[in-house]
Amino acid sequence: VTDKMLWAKRLSGTSFLLLLIGVVSYYNAMPAMFDELDPAQRHLLELEAGERDEVTLNSLGEYVALRVTDGDAGAAELRLISISGTEESGSPPTGLDVERPGEDGTMYTP
Repeated sequence: VTDKMLWAKRLSGTSFLLLLIGVVSYYNAMPAMFDELDPAQRHLLELEAGERDEVTLNSLGEYVALRVTDGDAGAAELRLISISGTEESGSPPTGLDVERPGEDGTMYTP
């Protein structure tokens, strides 16, 4: 019984130490993560309502279209046109695509 208690204490101590290392690492990485996730700093194109422009996406990946929300939740009017001129459907936001706050407090909605 004492051998099991000794191992339980060791594993508990190790778990606590690993948890502490994870929290400290997360705290140190937070500023860099916020810079990477801030839509105002990391975007390919920024349009005002009614404007139109084009972006060429050369590499495969997942791209997210965000819009600034100022209280109204009207439907977004976004059209994706392929290089051949056909309209692409894209995919709707999932549960993982949540509102993102910018550094200045602006909320961006997928």
